[in-house]
Amino acid sequence: MLYAMDNKAIQLGIPVHERKEAVALIHEDGVCYGAIVRDLITGELIAYVAKATTIATGGYGRLYAVSTNAVISEGIGTAIALETGVATLGNMEAVQFHPTAIVPVGILTTEGCRGGRGASGWTRTDTGSCLITNPRKRNWPPEMWCPGV
Repeated sequence: MLYAMDNKAIQLGIPVHERKEAVALIHEDGVCYGAIVRDLITGELIAYVAKATTIATGGYGRLYAVSTNAVISEGIGTAIALETGVATLGNMEAVQFHPTAIVPVGILTTEGCRGGRGASGWTRTDTGSCLITNPRKRNWPPEMWCPGV
């Protein structure tokens, strides 16, 4: 989606301001007039005044101690909206994040590793051989099954 938006903006001649981070919203009497933005390269603060403001922040998955979310996913957009005293937040638990990083190194555990044991995961038989339970449920081809199947 990011590439599609970038490409469309370039195609339409819309200026794209990269490496910027909003640090506060410009607002008065419940109306948002833009944002104060920090240039992440120079540190310069810039005021963007606008007729409409959209906050598209990417979430706040980095609030978790160990996460594989992008480093910038700290919830700044959510915080600056809440800071206005006008915005209300809802469904805060419905954020996409990657809680399955391996502690303490923080690398992502793959879908294959974290698959639901018993439904599509693996286990060891009493003889020590590998057994995938219900491999057909995931439509895995036979060559993906453990020899114990």
